[in-house]
Amino acid sequence: MPRKLELNKPHIPLRRLVYATLAFSISMAGISGQAQAGCAGPIAKDAAATSVSMGKSIVSAGLLITQAFIELNDSLTRYANQISNDDQNMVKTQQSLSDRVSVQDNAGTVGQARAEVAQQFIPSKVVCGIVSQQQRMNATQVSYAATRTALQTANTSFSNNGPGSGAERGTLQAMNTGFRNRCDRYANPATMNAPAAINCPSPAADPALRDLDIQPWKALLDPIMFSSASRKLAAEDAVKMLTELAPPDPIRGNVLLRSEGQNLHVMRMRDVTRMNLARGVLEDIVALRAADPAVAGGKSRLATYIELITGQEYNPATNSLSGQLQVIMAAGEQENAAVQTISARLATQQALIFELLRLGEQITMLDATALAIKVERSRSSGASVSARPISN
Repeated sequence: MPRKLELNKPHIPLRRLVYATLAFSISMAGISGQAQAGCAGPIAKDAAATSVSMGKSIVSAGLLITQAFIELNDSLTRYANQISNDDQNMVKTQQSLSDRVSVQDNAGTVGQARAEVAQQFIPSKVVCGIVSQQQRMNATQVSYAATRTALQTANTSFSNNGPGSGAERGTLQAMNTGFRNRCDRYANPATMNAPAAINCPSPAADPALRDLDIQPWKALLDPIMFSSASRKLAAEDAVKMLTELAPPDPIRGNVLLRSEGQNLHVMRMRDVTRMNLARGVLEDIVALRAADPAVAGGKSRLATYIELITGQEYNPATNSLSGQLQVIMAAGEQENAAVQTISARLATQQALIFELLRLGEQITMLDATALAIKVERSRSSGASVSARPISN
């Protein structure tokens, strides 16, 4: 509460002072009248005038003193109120400053704790590099599957004597197509010694392609990524050399009206299915090494796999690994960086396990097909033996 300065009141109140002055003036007037009646009229007259004048002066002085005390009291009251307000403002300011300091200290403490915790959760550059490699590898799935589907479609059309496949009129046309393709792309004059009338390129346009279609290891397994479209085409031709060079003549038209033709068609489709399975494993090898210019930096799916496993960078110019990927551990806390790196490596191993599982399924399908062929051969041989007449 504001403090008020209390002043002592004057000893002679204003009202009492006025009354005393009037009484004194009346008494002096009575005395002056008696004096005039007796002996000293002029003296009494002057004394009366002097007393009246003194009374007025006293009343005026009293009024001035009273007014001065009133004004002084008001000024002192204002001063006391101002002191009280200043004290109260100072207390509020101190409280505000104290709260401000407390809030600032809390904010600084919280910020420091957050910064320390954030450093522990910042992923290392190793982890970022591995995750980026995983994402690039996942991006190659679309191109990898599309390449494999295109190869399977083209080869199935070739086995079924499809239009534009080079085998639509049967085995003879397929063999002629195969010879012309090999003569134009892979002719090796040192071993072929072809007559001039055949008009084979001599030497081949690209010496690196000579006899490449008959070297499956060099055409299919050595490359991590095919360096050009012609190398990819050579791998596809190597697949044909390993599986089906020329399909049988087509079964079409009126022959399908007879049961023999229908049975032959079904058997033919079974052979195409088996051929597609055998080719599919090799087509998968080709698709795994096909370059993907749209994603993954133009690298093949196999190249991104190898980079993910080894941490080294694949160089398409030399078809080899050259140096480490640009990844350095830089997490704020080394133990956390190690944990992150191990987790990323585990994710990589899981991806490889799934890839091995897919490869194991392909091997199982091949073994199952081989077993089915053996059972079929055994059944055919048993039927031929049981059909023989038993002689006495």
